[in-house]
Amino acid sequence: MRKTKEEAEATREKILNAGLKVFSKKGYVSTTLDDIAREAGVTRGAVYWHFKNGKPELFEVLINERSRGAQEIATAVVAEGGTPLQTLERILIRLMEYLEEDDDFRAVQELTILRTEVVPELEDSMKEKFRLQRASIDSFADLIRLGQQAGEIRPDIDPEIGAITAIGLMNGVIVMWMMDHSLFSIKAYARPVVQAYLKGLVPADRKKSKV
Repeated sequence: MRKTKEEAEATREKILNAGLKVFSKKGYVSTTLDDIAREAGVTRGAVYWHFKNGKPELFEVLINERSRGAQEIATAVVAEGGTPLQTLERILIRLMEYLEEDDDFRAVQELTILRTEVVPELEDSMKEKFRLQRASIDSFADLIRLGQQAGEIRPDIDPEIGAITAIGLMNGVIVMWMMDHSLFSIKAYARPVVQAYLKGLVPADRKKSKV
C-alpha cells in the first residue's frame, strides 16, 4: 500500500531524529545506515528512499534543517528594527541563548563541532559550512560599518576584524559550554559576555546602548 504524503513526511522526520541521535552518540564515521534504520524502526531501503545519496545526504539535510532556527532568529532580529549596534547585540545574545533553549540545535552544534570527523564524502557539507561562516562575517561587518556611519561604533575599528572577533568570541563561549554544561549557563552569561565585547566598539563618550 502506497504511503500518504503525511506518512512519508513522518517517516522522513523519524529518520532524521534517529540520525541525530546515532550520529551524536557514535560520530559520523562510525555510524552506518543500518544503525540509523534500526534506531528509526524502518528498513535500510526506506532510508535510501528519502535520502538517495545515503549517509552524506542524510547528514547534510539534518545539519541544515536543524540549524534553520538560528537563521530565522537573525532574520527576525533585523526585522525588529533598532540601531545597528542594538541589532548586533541582540543577534549575538539570542543566538547564544537559543543554544540552551533548543535541544535539537544544541545537539547539531555539538555534533558538527565536537563529533564530526573531516572525511572526503563530507567535502560539500564543509564547503557549505565555510560559505555560511563567510556570510556571517560579512553580515556582522556590514552592521559594524552602519554603526560607524551612525556614530555608534568607533571609526578606527576594522569592520571585518570586529566581525571575526564577535563570531570568535561567541563560538569560543559556545564550545566551552558544550564541553561542560556545568561550568555556567550560557543563557545567563550571553548578555554580559556580549556587552563586554561591545564596550570595546563603542566610543568612550557614548553611553552604553540598551537592548
